[in-house]
Amino acid sequence: MDNTTEKKLALVPFHTRHSLRMLALLFTIFLAFCFLLVLNYRLHNNTEQQILQNHFRERVKSIDGLLGNIRSQVRTLQLSAESDLTDRALNPIPIIPLAFDALRDNADGDFFHLDDYQPPLTEEMVGNLTGNGSIQRRSPEFYRELYMALNLNHRFRAIAENLSDLSWVYYLSKNDFINIYPWAPASEFRYSPQLKEHEFFRRSLPSPNPERQTFWTRAYLDVYGKGLMTTCSAPVYEGQHFMGTVAIDLTIEFLSSLMRDFDTANGSLLLINSDRQLLAHPTLISTDNSTIPTLQDALPGDLQETAANLESLPAWQLTQLGSWSVLHAPLQNAPWQVLFFQQRPSQAKAFVAQLGGGPLTALLVLLGMICTMAFLNHQHIVWPSEQMLHFINALNRRKTPFIDARIPSKWRPWFENIEKTFRDNQALAEKSRQDIEVLDQRVKERTIELERLNQAFCEEIEERSKAEGALRVVNQKLQELSLVDGLTGIPNYRKFNEYLNFCWKQMLREQSPVSIIMCDVDHLKQFNATYGHQAGDHCLQEIAHALQASLQRTTDLVARYGGEEFIILLPGTDHTGAKRVATSIQQAIAALEIPHSGSLTDSCVRFTIGIATAVPAHGGSPESLMEAADQALYRAKETGRNRVIALPVKR
Repeated sequence: MDNTTEKKLALVPFHTRHSLRMLALLFTIFLAFCFLLVLNYRLHNNTEQQILQNHFRERVKSIDGLLGNIRSQVRTLQLSAESDLTDRALNPIPIIPLAFDALRDNADGDFFHLDDYQPPLTEEMVGNLTGNGSIQRRSPEFYRELYMALNLNHRFRAIAENLSDLSWVYYLSKNDFINIYPWAPASEFRYSPQLKEHEFFRRSLPSPNPERQTFWTRAYLDVYGKGLMTTCSAPVYEGQHFMGTVAIDLTIEFLSSLMRDFDTANGSLLLINSDRQLLAHPTLISTDNSTIPTLQDALPGDLQETAANLESLPAWQLTQLGSWSVLHAPLQNAPWQVLFFQQRPSQAKAFVAQLGGGPLTALLVLLGMICTMAFLNHQHIVWPSEQMLHFINALNRRKTPFIDARIPSKWRPWFENIEKTFRDNQALAEKSRQDIEVLDQRVKERTIELERLNQAFCEEIEERSKAEGALRVVNQKLQELSLVDGLTGIPNYRKFNEYLNFCWKQMLREQSPVSIIMCDVDHLKQFNATYGHQAGDHCLQEIAHALQASLQRTTDLVARYGGEEFIILLPGTDHTGAKRVATSIQQAIAALEIPHSGSLTDSCVRFTIGIATAVPAHGGSPESLMEAADQALYRAKETGRNRVIALPVKR
């Protein structure tokens, strides 16, 4: 070992470095354990939040489904009542309900009732129909409405059996009577004019409800002793005449019962309407309430501002407001909202509460193990290893090594084996050095031979590369010749087709137009017959050069399509631009002033041009554009040649 290494070992002792590494490793394990605990806490917290949101969503859907069922039942009553009224108006012979015969006037004759029903009628089959005045000598229209109200009894019964927790289901007439289910004696409940002052009747009138919609009322106090309630109501019409309203009452106590079994720790689920009235709460509402609580009464002090800004919170998402978690969602079948709020513990308390005593004890035990392992590691591994390093260093410098008496006995055989191995290695190293000298000479000789072979191989590779390069040049020229018209030197029809397919796909992505101009030299056969085929070839060459000169963009392509036909592709060019290019082409051909005495059109060579433009679409093809250009050229020939005609593309 050289002096530099010795100085380095003196400045930074080996055992110190190794101990620090071991401590760093163990501390890293400790931090990793802490990180896993934090990660587990966050995962557990996210899972609990997701479970809470899922339970909230299920409960909201359940409540909304219940309200939707009630709304549907009210709508069914509305349709049934209106249908019954219509049928009775069209049927001159009325079908009198069985319960009608049980209607009686009271002793004073100031109201009638259904208290005295007789078998086969039972209490479950009828509601109590009560009204002002006498049942005798009333108008046919009154009796027709009365029959309809009695016919609703079987539907009232079905609704009550389906919705066992509803309070009342009834029909209230503008003609001062009510049929209410379940049956109650007139001494406990009967019609009074004050019923028409309630919201469920007033909002059914034509003026506030011209669309005849089903609606929910605000919360109100039931004057007949069932506490706070809300009503789902719908107006009933006979044609254009308002007759009354059908309704179902739900107590606020029943709605609150839906909130009580929502299992959340330290949280409250409540139901509010658009007026911020509290329609359901697990603790604040009972049958003894005489006043209607509001949202402000249910929210804690630091959430009071949420009552005014509830709509600004994202629906169905858990929102953190200070120390509170808030969820809210609107209902589909009522103008109400479900709100949940839960106080969140501090991060530290929640973390400790989730971990419990076990993981914290494990952390302390792990820290103690780290310190103990560091001490034992130094005493039994690091320091003996350092002594072994000094022992090897002495052997390396060919000095007599020293073995410290404090070295553990289990390390001593290693020191002895190292010394024996070191001596043997020195002898082996000397023999190996001699063998290496012999091998070096052989390697030098073999290297010279390989360099000669490699030079010959490189020369052969270079010759082959030159031959392959020449072959590529020839192939490229052949490829170019296969895409060029031999007579005119411009691209041929094969090159045009490749470029058309490429441009069609590009314009499809960009949704840009692409135009094709198809040109035909007028009466070329007569030109060849008059001036000879050689003059005709020269004429085509001049025309090809003129066409190329007429194109202003590098993206435009002119190609020879056939004997006397040329075709031009204009990507990104609309119909107006294509006609402008066609006009420029006609002017360029006219400027050539090639005489043509055999032409039936003009004294000089002229062009007939067909144009087609399209914006590529999925399902379309460039063949349709080609076909349209060909049809346009054909039409131009048919109508006299030496002109430009454009036709639309048929998709």
